[in-house]
Amino acid sequence: MGKLIIDKNKCSLCGKCVDVCPEKVYEIKEDAVVPIYEEECIACGHCVAICDKFAITHNEMNINEFIDIPEDLKIDSEKFRILMRSRRSIRKYLDKEVSKEIIDVLIDVGRYSPTGHNYENVEFIVITNKSKIKELANLTVSFFKFGVTLLKSDVVRFIAGGIMGNKTIKRLSEMIPTFERLERYWKLGEDLIFRGAPVVIVTHSEKSDPIARDNCTLALCHIMLMAEVIGLGSCHIGLFTAAAQRSYKIKKSLNIPKDNTIFGTLVVGYPKYKYKRLVSRRPAKVRYI
Repeated sequence: MGKLIIDKNKCSLCGKCVDVCPEKVYEIKEDAVVPIYEEECIACGHCVAICDKFAITHNEMNINEFIDIPEDLKIDSEKFRILMRSRRSIRKYLDKEVSKEIIDVLIDVGRYSPTGHNYENVEFIVITNKSKIKELANLTVSFFKFGVTLLKSDVVRFIAGGIMGNKTIKRLSEMIPTFERLERYWKLGEDLIFRGAPVVIVTHSEKSDPIARDNCTLALCHIMLMAEVIGLGSCHIGLFTAAAQRSYKIKKSLNIPKDNTIFGTLVVGYPKYKYKRLVSRRPAKVRYI
């Protein structure tokens, strides 16, 4: 038995499954739809989701997750646009835990985000242990402290410039005040890495996969928007991601597989403050061709 089963008694030969299949797995032959390139199937589920007659079964997918989409599902476009604009990067959180049930909802939304070729290769690490969050913040601050020492060395900057490019070294050097501020506030007892958030979500995947970064980013974006809808705040933590990709100690602390690397980090929690108005942004740089 193959992984794609078509009930001929139900199939109306409408051809929708043939038309939407991204890998062109199906063909209509005489009086039947036939999966002639079944080995090319990427298990995206398009064929099962599009079929009006429930004629297709995919043996590698959970049929119970194919839930009918309400016909009256309608999201107001203007309200959605305002929601997207009103989202802020939250850096002040209430000292309040986020329940595992809510976190599970966020991760569930993340796993439904699009992935290139439907690889579904995003892995999540959810950190709620305060001691572990503090440990990771300390490792990040230490990483950048060492980086500042290197960047202040003329010899190191000269050698690194030949490897990484002078523009990159210039940009990193311009970040020295930011890196030094991390350590200064850390010594005062304030974490400028995770900002006191009760939940840290890390995504990782195979570092050799050219689309893994995009997949991880999309998953976190979906989680970010879901968090906004249910009253949570969030913030991408690029500093931690940058350090984690290069720090053996951080990878070891999180038990990241040797073939994987961290591609994104998001903190989540209940916002301490509620913003009252939308903000301005520079006009989009866009060309129509």
